[in-house]
This record gives sequence, C-alpha cells and structure tokens, in this order.
Amino acid sequence: MKDAEKIFNGPSLFYSRYRPTYLHNIIETLSKVTGFNGDWMVTDVGSGTGILSSLFLENGNHVKCIEPNREMREMSIRNVSVTGDVDFIDGTGESTGLHDASVDLVVCSQLFHWMDAKPAMQEFSRILRGIK
Repeated sequence: MKDAEKIFNGPSLFYSRYRPTYLHNIIETLSKVTGFNGDWMVTDVGSGTGILSSLFLENGNHVKCIEPNREMREMSIRNVSVTGDVDFIDGTGESTGLHDASVDLVVCSQLFHWMDAKPAMQEFSRILRGIK
C-alpha cells in the first residue's frame, strides 16, 4: 500500500469522528445484483477505522478487516469489535494474509489508488471463492 501505512498515522480519531459513512443502500444493491446476503464472508481491505465494515456487520456478515496502519486498526477494534463477527488483520491489499478462496466479497472504500493495482487484483482473485 505504498506509504499509506505511514501517512495515516495520527488522524485515526479524526477519521472515526468526522469521516462520512457510506450509504446503507449498498447492501440492497449488492443483494439485487449478486444475491449477496448475511451469510457471505466479507473482506474490507484498507478498513481504516471500520466505517464501511460496520455496514456489513450490521447486515450480519462475518467481516475480515485488513488494515496495515496499527493506529487505524486499533480505532477500528474500538469502533466495531462489539458489533458482530469480525477479525482484524495486519495486512495490505497486495498481501492480505488470508487463505486461498476464503471470502465471498472484497471491498475497498476510497483507497484502491494507494495499492499497487496488479498485485492487489491478483490477491483479490486468490482469496475470492469461485474466482480462478
């Protein structure tokens, strides 16, 4: 994730308090388009303080939060660890640390530009079920 791990040291409290949430209708849209439901395993890559993860946790999904920045990950633990079935992993889009074919959906909110695109897409393909 290039230098994002270092750049985002310090602002986790600001992110947690003031960054806008995402639209709840993303769940409805995913359901209509893909058949997405609460049984799907979701990986939130670059999960930051857990803003997007919280939507999937509210839907009943098991969420794996991948975040390279320790401070952001710790804020996410405080924000969403009590809201559902969630794991917090020190990893990046290029190297999530997850097993092959272990998740149903990979999401990235406003951060794909921090990743090295080709290795990240290879990693997403590797961890997604049903993708070859």
